[in-house]
Amino acid sequence: MILILFIAGLLTGLAIGSNKDPVCYYQGRDIFIKAEHSPILIKEKINAVITAYNTVPEQTWGDPCISASGDNICGMSNVVACPRSIPLGTWVMIDEDYYLCLDRLALKYDYRFDISFDKDIQGAKEFGKQYKEVIILQ
Repeated sequence: MILILFIAGLLTGLAIGSNKDPVCYYQGRDIFIKAEHSPILIKEKINAVITAYNTVPEQTWGDPCISASGDNICGMSNVVACPRSIPLGTWVMIDEDYYLCLDRLALKYDYRFDISFDKDIQGAKEFGKQYKEVIILQ
């Protein structure tokens, strides 16, 4: 009887433990959201122009590795420059990939989202200019 109660308790604990809230985790220099068992809170869905940029002097202002947030983004693959209406530090989802808004675009492009391709200039050129749904998370 004790063994049956122990097994029932163990299985109940495992079932409850799989229902955790979304958490951030680090992999190398990248930060990701893990939310396999919980709904992600969506603040807004918008359609927007998505472009790509590189962390190189000719495509940035000042130090190419230091973003508008003050973070060193060189080597990171999940950074996006967002319109000024979206606070720095906000997570967004584009094509089921999560990006952290750590940078800004030039004022004339303040309606766009610009994904950092770090030093992959060819990848950024191939990405080009696209129109996609952007999910802003809270």
